[in-house]
Amino acid sequence: MYVAKWLSDVEEVFTRAQLQPSNKLLAVQSYLIDSAEKWFRYNKSIILDWSTFKIAIVKAYQPSLHETLLRLEQRLQLCDESVMDYYHDKIHLCLQADSNMSSSMIIHYLTKGLKQSLIAHVIRRYPATPPEFLAVAQDEEKIQFTLNGLSSASPNKPNPYPNEDFQMDHQVNAVTRPVNDNNRSFNWQHRQPLPQPLMNVPTTPFSSSSRRSYSQRRPVASTARQCYTCYGFGHIAQYCPNRKNI
Repeated sequence: MYVAKWLSDVEEVFTRAQLQPSNKLLAVQSYLIDSAEKWFRYNKSIILDWSTFKIAIVKAYQPSLHETLLRLEQRLQLCDESVMDYYHDKIHLCLQADSNMSSSMIIHYLTKGLKQSLIAHVIRRYPATPPEFLAVAQDEEKIQFTLNGLSSASPNKPNPYPNEDFQMDHQVNAVTRPVNDNNRSFNWQHRQPLPQPLMNVPTTPFSSSSRRSYSQRRPVASTARQCYTCYGFGHIAQYCPNRKNI
């Protein structure tokens, strides 16, 4: 974290806690770790109050102009970072690099690090001041947030028959209409049973002797009988009406 930003955050905490300047110097020592703790230990003899501490630590840890400009160029809005958080951090870097930086140059750096999905929409609206840039960028951020929410939600297809109760059989993926209870018994009576599969019909093979026995037992139609006396059909010679005439 940049020393100026760190110092600003610490001072804000102390102000909310209503600490006096003399107590701030004592409290800030618990925030110093690693090299900053060593730095304070070696220089505490010349740091007499809170104001002296702020000047000394900024002088010791203030980055060079080259480093500040490099950080300014490399500061990009993160994917999950809001426009508000990005804006204030980038403004701080701009003023750290040049306390008198013009509004047009600040907007240039703000736009350069903005999300790619927002840049074109913000440029199209020509913000003239940093506060106007913030308002425009937040508007576009809200619009994109709404569009992303609509696209990520699974759309429900409209029901073409809103007044009818459809039943879906998910196994065969077929839609069937509900059956009226008054017609249910009528439809059941007229429903024809499905034919049994051929493989379920029991079959017994006939032997040759069975075929002969069956053919012998099979009744012969009377019209197939022929008389060998008169060669007529329908009777035999024993009962031939023309027998006496022969």
